[in-house]
Amino acid sequence: MTITNVTLQNHMLSIRAEMGYPLTAPACHTLSWSSGGPVDIQVGMDLARLAQIRGRDVIYGAWHALEHERPSEYVLALRQPHTVDIIRNCSFYTAKETAPLVLMCEARDEHYVLNDRLFLERRPGMPGRRLELGKRRAEERIIHSPHARLDEMLDGGGIMPRGGEYMPTYAEPSKTVVIQFS
Repeated sequence: MTITNVTLQNHMLSIRAEMGYPLTAPACHTLSWSSGGPVDIQVGMDLARLAQIRGRDVIYGAWHALEHERPSEYVLALRQPHTVDIIRNCSFYTAKETAPLVLMCEARDEHYVLNDRLFLERRPGMPGRRLELGKRRAEERIIHSPHARLDEMLDGGGIMPRGGEYMPTYAEPSKTVVIQFS
């Protein structure tokens, strides 16, 4: 399987929907979903810049190769008052089949839930006891989400070439590091 822009978009749309974030533009956008190549220093700087420019936290799916079916890791660019934290090696968790997905970072012993105002809320500790089961459940929901089946790109996305400026257009995934979907 070769990854295309539509594949990247659909994967991140699945996460968006399964977290409980509206698929239509809310009155106050708080998050962006983005995907592209593996994370290095430049990608981290680009994600921080994207979060700052767009005024939103960013959840990024990093593919190490365009032949893989899923990202090798998820990264959170979390805006702070004076900085943007780049939090690597995140994963998704759900306690039960119908609960919204939760973003968690085991290395930092914290997780992030979407609150009523659509902001990611940082909470200490892990979201539940059976982490491996919850992570498998979340992965299955992402893969089998009905939102992962669109045939074309949606309006409102853009690209950010390595070290470049954000542009509201599209490029081939092999030539793009960060593809942002609004």
